[in-house]
Amino acid sequence: MSRDGCLGLPTFRLLSGELVLGDFAALASSVGAVGGVAEARSQVAAALGLHPGRVELVLLPVEVEGCDLPGKLLQDHEFLPGDSSSGSSLAIQVCLLPDPLEERLLELLGCKGEDELHLLREVHLKDRELSTLPDAFGHQLPRLRKLWLSSNLLSLLPRSFSQLSQLEDLRADDNCLARLPPDFGALRMLRNLQLEDNKLECLPDSFCDLAALHSVTLDCNRLRALPQEFGRLKALQKLRLVSNELETLPASFAELSALRELWLNGNRLKLLPDNFGLGLRSLQQLRLARNLLCQLPASFGTLPSLRILHLEDNKLQHLPENFGALPRLESLNLDCNELTAFPHCITQITQLKRLWMNCNALAALPAEGLGTLTALKELGLRGNKLQGSLPDSFGSLKALEILHLQDNQLSGLSQSFGQLEQLRMLWLENNNLAELPESCVSLHSLPALQLARLAGNRFPCLLCLEPPNDAEEPPFLAEVLQPVLRHELRELLEAQAGMTARGMEDVDLQELYQHLLPPENSADGHESRSAANVDRHPAGAVAQNLLVGSGCWPCLSGLLAVCWPHRR
Repeated sequence: MSRDGCLGLPTFRLLSGELVLGDFAALASSVGAVGGVAEARSQVAAALGLHPGRVELVLLPVEVEGCDLPGKLLQDHEFLPGDSSSGSSLAIQVCLLPDPLEERLLELLGCKGEDELHLLREVHLKDRELSTLPDAFGHQLPRLRKLWLSSNLLSLLPRSFSQLSQLEDLRADDNCLARLPPDFGALRMLRNLQLEDNKLECLPDSFCDLAALHSVTLDCNRLRALPQEFGRLKALQKLRLVSNELETLPASFAELSALRELWLNGNRLKLLPDNFGLGLRSLQQLRLARNLLCQLPASFGTLPSLRILHLEDNKLQHLPENFGALPRLESLNLDCNELTAFPHCITQITQLKRLWMNCNALAALPAEGLGTLTALKELGLRGNKLQGSLPDSFGSLKALEILHLQDNQLSGLSQSFGQLEQLRMLWLENNNLAELPESCVSLHSLPALQLARLAGNRFPCLLCLEPPNDAEEPPFLAEVLQPVLRHELRELLEAQAGMTARGMEDVDLQELYQHLLPPENSADGHESRSAANVDRHPAGAVAQNLLVGSGCWPCLSGLLAVCWPHRR
């Protein structure tokens, strides 16, 4: 058949004369196109809930301009015929090949007779390499309550699937499902649905009729949108939609009044509905990590039951003013956003126990207000731009147990730091600390401390070349009596001294010192710290190790000055 510039969609009918109903609009581009029959066969099979291999398309005899055209079996590589502009109509007969699984159903389900089939309440078909289910699957299992189809090769479910009227638990994760039957919503008793790791691009509108649904898992599919009436799922308590392609949520989403857990990590959400927080009265756990959110709606602060909130890896620059009105929030993750200032509203969440704000661009902590977080147990501020000293209010965090402050530009800790009597783990690497406050170094300071990391700072004891000993040790180290801090400093000093001894054995210290000294017009030596200068010198590896071990140029230049004090 030659290509016609004005062809419309043909009609598809079964042998019984029944019209095949489906959304065939996508076939418009296939009409008159090479290989269009293959696409049509696939679409018709999907509408019937069958594998494409079960469907054949036959062009029925028609009369065109007084001539009879005989019927013809259409091949996949051929043009898909369509209605012409002259008004003549083309009907395509849909022929269904026998179901190869019909005779194997009893064997598949481990039954001896059909009577036994009708009594089955649970069917486990996990990991059986099934690509299809029998056509009559739904008709012959009227009492089925639990069906596990995980880890197969299913690309569709049969039309009869909606006849499983008693089904409560369906697990069909790790398959190849691209769509669900249009009448999937007829499973009115369904409570638990697991369809993660499939290829679903959309959900049928009837999905919103599943009034008994309590838990839905749809992780790792290709969903771009949810049905507009998704909020009708009034019994839904847990919803997982991790790693899909959602860009928006329907306005009805706020009507999920029973929802307790919502997982939306790894989508493409830029905004949430304005009414997002108004109806989700039961929501306790909300995970929105790895999206594209640049702001949150004002209604966000009206989530009365929210306890856990994950917003990491977004593009947030600020939080709504009423964010601090979340009365039960205990855990807040804001890692890897674009926050440049510590949101004051956070200081109003006095019941907060865990706060992560790592990898933002915070330059300072609030001088006032931080001390109101008296329930805080874990605080993450790694990888920001914090400068100067910590505020005095820091010592009011009496419950703090875990603290991450590494990879900042802090030059000091507050004197109140020693009041953190519950602190167990402390990370302070890669800052500009040259001393520790007196409140931290006494023998009985920080009594709960079990771990401390202090590398990459400017502590004076790291200028020493010899390992410490009990008879004579650097003055700074001698002043640190707090056991864990002292142990960490000794470890760093011993490691550096050992590295120096190994690396300096054959090094001309005068040459290395002059090579790396700051130029006369440089006060801080930054021009001499380039990788090129270090790499060109025979002792480049030693210099690099010293820079990493000491964490700063002043430590290296001071250390070399001890070895070779006179510059020639």
